[in-house]
Amino acid sequence: MADADEAVAREVVSRMSRADFAGVRQAFDEPMRMAVSEDKLRDAWERATLMYGDFDHVGEPVAGTARGAILYDFPIVFSRGTAHQQVVVKEGKVAGAALRPGRPTGRWEGNLLAWVLGRLRAIVRRA
Repeated sequence: MADADEAVAREVVSRMSRADFAGVRQAFDEPMRMAVSEDKLRDAWERATLMYGDFDHVGEPVAGTARGAILYDFPIVFSRGTAHQQVVVKEGKVAGAALRPGRPTGRWEGNLLAWVLGRLRAIVRRA
């Protein structure tokens, strides 16, 4: 399963770097789809390119764990600096994602508020 989860994470990072935000969202679990819109993804990517310049390439991830899932933390190299894209994969779906400044840490640094709101919305929808 880890190989399949890593493939999901790699595809998400690849789609993000190509500005395929609808494709990124296809890999999200339901709470993530509810919490993170295409516009939020676009805004995060545009802020990164304004800060770091043109996208160059994605490096090899550092793996870790987060919330009972697997974290893949990819270095994203731009023309003027490096950021890192964190992707949390659980049961073949993306349960968390964050684009952060600096190099990969292997520790989840995602937006806890977005995660909590997404989970709450999912609970309310089921009720």
